[in-house]
Amino acid sequence: MSGIETNFFNKLIKRIDKVVTEDLSDFDPQAEYDTRVKLPEWQVAKLKAHARKKAGRNDKTKK
Repeated sequence: MSGIETNFFNKLIKRIDKVVTEDLSDFDPQAEYDTRVKLPEWQVAKLKAHARKKAGRNDKTKK
């Protein structure tokens, strides 16, 4: 496949993935409460540390 076709298919797959993972069919904009799940602090801290570590690794490889 050419680069243009590959790019098209990658974008298409990303859009399909977003639609499937971000299903808002049960979203109620009139709700007066938050239905999202709040993660425990330890889990949030671990995710942030992982993201910082991953971002730092990516910066070093670009130079």
